[in-house]
Amino acid sequence: YRLQRLIPYNDDFIMATLPTTPKGTAKVQPNLGVKIKTIYYWSDHFRNPEIEQTQVPIRYDPFNAGVAYAFVKPQAESEGQWVECLSQYYAVFAHRSERELKLASAELRRQHQRHGQRFTVSAKTLASFLTSLEAEEVLAAQRLRDTENQTTLITFQEAFQLPSVDLPLGSADGDLDLTNLEIYGDF
Repeated sequence: YRLQRLIPYNDDFIMATLPTTPKGTAKVQPNLGVKIKTIYYWSDHFRNPEIEQTQVPIRYDPFNAGVAYAFVKPQAESEGQWVECLSQYYAVFAHRSERELKLASAELRRQHQRHGQRFTVSAKTLASFLTSLEAEEVLAAQRLRDTENQTTLITFQEAFQLPSVDLPLGSADGDLDLTNLEIYGDF
């Protein structure tokens, strides 16, 4: 390890690496919040009249559609802050992945395409579909993959919160000791 190059895995790092929309900002709508891909997200910080109708930088969690983040900076303050925003229909969207929502939206469009209707997926129709048994059948495999990814992510987080400086194959000065390596064969 080069400890001087170690990047701490903290909230700042997570916020910097979360994805955003192509535009990167969203307009704060009064009493609705910010809209990210058909879903509105709300925070009580949006009640401030200085923030209403302004464009704010946004981030979303691809593994939890129930939560998004907005960078709120009132004019009176010199520094802003990232605030957590909860989605409308939070109980349904919480802990659902972005990929899961894409699959559900595609299934809804496919169902309405059979009837020859033009259909736009809204947060309300998506939430009602996700609570149905039909959605559970369609999304079961994706839920398993997402659960496995979350387990891997948690293991990764735990591994890098406490950096190890133990060099099992090296000598005390950090050079690699080639005498302890296993030889698998010639190529």
